[in-house]
Amino acid sequence: MPFRIAKQIFWQRSFSSDSDPKAEEASRPAMPSVEKRDAKRALRAGICNPGNKWDHLRIARPKRSRERIFEASKTNHMSESTTPSRVWFITGCSSGFGLALSTSLLSRGQRVIATARQPGSLAELAARNPETCRVLRLDVTDAVPVKSAIAEAASAWGRLDVIVNNAGHGLIGAFEELGTKQIARNFSVNFFGALEVIRAALPILRAQGSGHIVNISAAAV
Repeated sequence: MPFRIAKQIFWQRSFSSDSDPKAEEASRPAMPSVEKRDAKRALRAGICNPGNKWDHLRIARPKRSRERIFEASKTNHMSESTTPSRVWFITGCSSGFGLALSTSLLSRGQRVIATARQPGSLAELAARNPETCRVLRLDVTDAVPVKSAIAEAASAWGRLDVIVNNAGHGLIGAFEELGTKQIARNFSVNFFGALEVIRAALPILRAQGSGHIVNISAAAV
């Protein structure tokens, strides 16, 4: 005979209808752990049974995943709208990922120093965002202009918060067929160019006591 049925029969035989309810309740055994588990499962499933003698043990039903996702989306939207404006220094903004990143940041109210070897390609971007966008000419393979560009960028808004090394040079071909100058050019832009930007920016970030450096790698390195 199952335990629950046997227990119910035992209670029906042991207590008459004219017995004291308080004494009867006090003499009843503690709720078995199996029933506690079943009661909690029923609560999570949203099953309601008003006649259950264990109703006083009900706990608040946890929020369903759909409700949690909805509340998280509201929280994320609020956090995006209250994100403070940062100053971004981005290399290689004439096209591709650099241009897309700059455009996205400016649309969110961030301040961007966009650099390129041909700054004329960024004239339209600067015209659309005259208050939050500065355009500088920069060739990362030359260490002296890199230091000058970093210093000028820091003076634009008095600080630099994020440095993005995006400038890159692509090189496709069989390794044994590539020339020495081609390989040197690849490393000059993709590796040493990013290195010079970091070296120029670190004193400013260290003096501020904060800042971020983002390096976007290339498959060619």
